[in-house]
Amino acid sequence: TAGYLITKRLIDTYGIKKGDHVLCPVEHPGAVYAAKRYEGVKKALDEVGATSEVLDSGAISLEDTLDKITQYLLGHPKTAAVLAMGGMPMEMAPQAIEAAGLKIPSAGFDLTKKILTNVLEGKSLATVDQQPYYQGAFTIMQLVNYKKYGLLPCDINTGGGIVDKSNAQQVLELADTVR
Repeated sequence: TAGYLITKRLIDTYGIKKGDHVLCPVEHPGAVYAAKRYEGVKKALDEVGATSEVLDSGAISLEDTLDKITQYLLGHPKTAAVLAMGGMPMEMAPQAIEAAGLKIPSAGFDLTKKILTNVLEGKSLATVDQQPYYQGAFTIMQLVNYKKYGLLPCDINTGGGIVDKSNAQQVLELADTVR
């Protein structure tokens, strides 16, 4: 759901259309989080006839991530946007776009002070707040309630929060801590 929502936002804001190509870098393409995020991203892009490619940006360092995204963009200069599906590529996408000499939008997933600064400075459109505090806290609360009272756990969507210029400042102070 979150991949679909952030990609629709990118499409609607920047007019991504049929024939456009979107780069989707992520640290671990085979991981469940990456596959599920890309499922939503691809669904939204398929609806408008845009293509996409997942790039293994690795999780070695931010510099390595920057290099991989930059090299991809230099080799694919007609790329219309970058939809980063993880924190490291989301942090580095604006810098890679600039290094490749392109003027294309970026959006994606996760919260760090760098990502939020990029959003506030207009270098990235928006990012999905996965709300990891809730992901951990709700899981434990539900387990306690199940063990103590027999209450069945429920599915709680923690990935629907989009952070953009309108609310990034509110989140910035808590980034790299509980957010």
